[in-house]
Amino acid sequence: MRLLLLCGALLVGGLSVVSCGSDSATSGSPNGGAGGAGAAGAGGSAGEPDAVGGESGEPGSAGAGTAPKSGFIGVTSQATAVATVFSNNAGASFFDGPGNSFPKGCQRQVVGACQVLLCDYTNGGDQSPPPGAVTSAGILTVGGTTPMLSLEYDAGTMLYGAVPAVPTNQLLFAGGDTITFAAAGGDVPAFADSVVAPTPLTVTSPALPSDFSIDTSKDLVFDWTGSSVGALSFNLRTTTVSGGATTATSFVSCHFPASAQTGTIPKAQLQQLTKTDATTTAILGTDLSNTKEAPAGDYLVHLAVGSIATQADGKSPYAAATVIIQ
Repeated sequence: MRLLLLCGALLVGGLSVVSCGSDSATSGSPNGGAGGAGAAGAGGSAGEPDAVGGESGEPGSAGAGTAPKSGFIGVTSQATAVATVFSNNAGASFFDGPGNSFPKGCQRQVVGACQVLLCDYTNGGDQSPPPGAVTSAGILTVGGTTPMLSLEYDAGTMLYGAVPAVPTNQLLFAGGDTITFAAAGGDVPAFADSVVAPTPLTVTSPALPSDFSIDTSKDLVFDWTGSSVGALSFNLRTTTVSGGATTATSFVSCHFPASAQTGTIPKAQLQQLTKTDATTTAILGTDLSNTKEAPAGDYLVHLAVGSIATQADGKSPYAAATVIIQ
């Protein structure tokens, strides 16, 4: 979940499944979250646009409801394997339109707690509808964090950035803290709301060997310890490359109440993933987020606070950069 720092156009919160060419597996979870553990073990994105309304990222055409205009503010904070280093991010973006949506060559299906996204990027399939003009909500203040954060809009780059920079020597918040969001107002009317921060969870099964193999003839069951507000998503993505270019992706994401301590991806959804071979690779990522939709005039602003799901050691993100789909 690389963490937030807007990808100019779209990145599904933590992991851009269909647009920015990200290699993380966190984006695109069904609920539009804050970004989760990426395949490479890095943190997730707290503000990258979510092309599919995923658990991680800002709501796209599939996740922004019926509001004609859209926005996103997210913050994530995670410990790392290095005791003195923390993965913290905060970001925001607003559009005078529906926001980012998945490319024309993508087909999306939602079944229960899971979504499947199958994309063919050939013959113009990589083109996305316009998200709308970038707009500003003025200075944004994120409270309940240590320290309080200020996000300021740069009209030159049309991006929001933290001033001063987000610190990396401590956690920004603890699970259960109330994180507040306030916008001074601009193109987007002033608004304020809050989200309770999720508590880190530990995924105990299945373990992640260096080459994690998935048998698509069977359901894939995940178990974890701990309890938290929000939802925990498990995200699998395959990427097919030809001639150095990505020609297709397949993506399955299933989200479960973080307090459930178990969740299953049905074999029917797993079987829609492209099998791995010499041209197709696969990754696994997670997203632990608590989210809320905040109305602001004719904008619907997606608020997200993200934490981390770790492996059994309690430190390493639950993510795999090499997955074999059988």
